[in-house]
Amino acid sequence: MIMILFSNAALSKEYYFITGINNNKIETGITVSTASLDEDDEDMFFTIGYNYSDNLGIDISFFETGEATLSGDNGDRFTLAGTEYEFIVNNAKISVSSENIAVGLRPKAKLSEEFDVFGRIGYHFYEATATASGDGITTASLTDDDSSDFFYGFGLSYKVDNFYLNAGLEYYQLDYDYIDEIKTEFISIGFVSEF
Repeated sequence: MIMILFSNAALSKEYYFITGINNNKIETGITVSTASLDEDDEDMFFTIGYNYSDNLGIDISFFETGEATLSGDNGDRFTLAGTEYEFIVNNAKISVSSENIAVGLRPKAKLSEEFDVFGRIGYHFYEATATASGDGITTASLTDDDSSDFFYGFGLSYKVDNFYLNAGLEYYQLDYDYIDEIKTEFISIGFVSEF
């Protein structure tokens, strides 16, 4: 459940823009015995923000949490919520993903001339989708759940000349009808340029 983001951000007196590539891991709560589970994925993110004051930003982010994929062949097994399941077709695949819009506050404080600490807190709105496929069956969508939940995070910025190097961690909660929760953690590394 770790996400690494390499970001490039432009910052003015009032507005800032951040974009980057993330590498995350989604915690599905599934354990595998003979099946395979891939909870790592990469995708882009975009953040647009407004500096309300020197110590507070307000921003909106657009991103995907990545895709968690469970796969296997006939007879392969996995466990979810204490119940063991078995695939009955070859090349079976179940995937879970979501698209998100996060709106939140970014409080910040200067620790020194070079270092700033910042937080993120807010709400994110997401559309979660699961698909299933395998030999002899038609690919189908299991559910498409529009929902919202709380998120929070924190980080550190280091100024080098006219750039900032950011490192942070964010937590997003996602609730699905068929999975109790998916928690995604983000570790973010980025560059911020002022103008």
